[in-house]
Amino acid sequence: MHLQPFEFLLHEKMGLDCQTLGSHVVLRFVQQRMAELEIDSSNDYLNLCHTNPDELKLLVSSATVQETWFFRDKGSLPALHAALLKLTASSFAPRILSFPCSTGEEPFSIVMGLDLLGFDISSLRVDAWDINPRAIDAANASLYGKNSFRGSDLGYRSRYFSEEENHFRLSSSIREKAHFRLANATELPAADFRSCFHAVFCRNLLIYLSPASQDRVLRNLLFMLHPEGILFVGSSETSIPLNYGLYPVPEKMSFGFKQSKAEVPKRKPLPIALRVTPLYEPVPPARAIPVPVRPAPLTTQEYLTRASQLANSGQFQEAETICRSLLAKGVNTPELWNLLGLTADARDRKEEAWKSYRKALYLDPSNYEALAQITSLAHVLGKATEALQFEKRLKKLKPEQL
Repeated sequence: MHLQPFEFLLHEKMGLDCQTLGSHVVLRFVQQRMAELEIDSSNDYLNLCHTNPDELKLLVSSATVQETWFFRDKGSLPALHAALLKLTASSFAPRILSFPCSTGEEPFSIVMGLDLLGFDISSLRVDAWDINPRAIDAANASLYGKNSFRGSDLGYRSRYFSEEENHFRLSSSIREKAHFRLANATELPAADFRSCFHAVFCRNLLIYLSPASQDRVLRNLLFMLHPEGILFVGSSETSIPLNYGLYPVPEKMSFGFKQSKAEVPKRKPLPIALRVTPLYEPVPPARAIPVPVRPAPLTTQEYLTRASQLANSGQFQEAETICRSLLAKGVNTPELWNLLGLTADARDRKEEAWKSYRKALYLDPSNYEALAQITSLAHVLGKATEALQFEKRLKKLKPEQL
């Protein structure tokens, strides 16, 4: 199975760096969806992803790791508790973001953990976002199996859960504190949440993103973070915030970072509209962010070269997928249309190939490859007059090759 077209789609839709994730993992995602749909051919499934936006969303959703459990990273809770106590005021309503939230174990652990530490959670709100609709549905159901409870310290389970046929239902007093919604890492609604969150949990996501996507996500998260708030990342991601001028908080094993090294004085927080300007402005989802110290994403020409190589090796479906993805992004070049003509021609879609070659020649009347291909196709289609005209044009360009 050729995974490159699927890796391209996952990168385009969710910013995933498939090289970091591993091709074997991508293969598992694809095979899982193919098995569920009873599709044997990877080309057929690739074509379905290309023609059916809902299926593409399901593939993207399946490419998320749902391995999580309650109180997976306890070290962040004391740091969060200490930070919230410093911000406490009469009108203070703490707001926290958990992204990605998976099936809800992390956001609910935040609520339970603060409650266990003695923090007043009456006005607490945890926004929990994830790209996977199935995960969001599971989080809203708040019914968990034994695998969500690990370790020996499970005293909280009897306090916050009720048992239902070998599962455990979370109490409504905790469940109502978390608010779930769908969100894509490449399309975060940052402009709607300026300086809104007093803590942002984004753990074990950044390491799986391409450099450009990672930069875009982190800048948007920092825009949404309160100037005195804390960003929590995964244990393997701690070097990333340092590159953005953030400082680690003193609590060990919390993996938390702040935008200021100085101690924050106690004060009543200002209304959101009047808060100080954040260090970062939101990044529009459609605009790539240059990362001067990191490898740049592939250029349009590099993608076209890759598509051409795939077509030359007989992988026409994969080549077409790349071309149509570029077309959807506004790319409109003779090379692109010529490749689309080749991929259609090779799979006996002659009229479609004819139209693609004509578009290539409209953009570049002297494109020799497109002229050669459409001349041959004209003979196949019985278009004698057009074939003669194209032959004359070919002779004017490179008569020695005829």
